Amino acid sequence: MNENEAELFKAIRTGSILPERSREYWDQNEREEVTTLYGSGMGISRIALHLQRSEMAIIQQLLTMELLTSPRTTRNRIAKVPQCLCQKCEFKKECTHQTVPQEDCYVRTL
Repeated sequence: MNENEAELFKAIRTGSILPERSREYWDQNEREEVTTLYGSGMGISRIALHLQRSEMAIIQQLLTMELLTSPRTTRNRIAKVPQCLCQKCEFKKECTHQTVPQEDCYVRTL
């Protein structure tokens, strides 16, 4: 990031200037461009500068398109059944002694 970009970010974030396309409706081309740029790894701040939108507008668009999840949202996960990681364990699902893979079963040495 060069010095001019840093100053521009600061001015937009403090509200001393508005991005050129601020408060305008999003068209399909812009939505596709956000998807492409975000998918390519470009940061939200750079996307905002590129599209002349605020960073919050970019974030809201990404949330709407479900490309970004809200920090307050929890993901639905399926709980995995714990099992022994020993390669030769006869008690795979019942064994609670081993959590690190090893050649021989830990339970057999007890």
